[in-house]
This record gives sequence, structure tokens and C-alpha cells, in this order.
Amino acid sequence: RVDLASRTLYLSSIFKWFHKDFERNGGSVTSFILKYLDDESQKDLLRRGKFKIAYLDYNWGLNYGTW
Repeated sequence: RVDLASRTLYLSSIFKWFHKDFERNGGSVTSFILKYLDDESQKDLLRRGKFKIAYLDYNWGLNYGTW
């Protein structure tokens, strides 16, 4: 999630836990995320380092679906 007002990029904790994998595949977590943003102004701000990153609590309940 991107919050333009606070210039914060909210990411899943998975990006913190496995940052080396994302860095290896994208150069950095931020670079990896850029591929998935549609808004060019957000991409530009992110490229210029104008965002801080906040990691969200992981929802472990997502792993236990109803089968």
C-alpha cells in the first residue's frame, strides 16, 4: 500500500524477512516493488528515495484456508 500523504510504502513483513531474495531479484526491495506499481508519480517518488518503508504485521491466518 502506498500512502502519498505520509510518503510511506507499507509492505508485508515477508519483504523484511526475505529481503535478500528480493534484493537478489530486483537490486533492492524498492526496485522489486517498482515493477508492480502502476502510478508513474509514485514510481518517480520511490525511485528518488522519497518514501519510507513500514512493514505490516503478517496475517498467519491466511495460511489456514477452509478446504
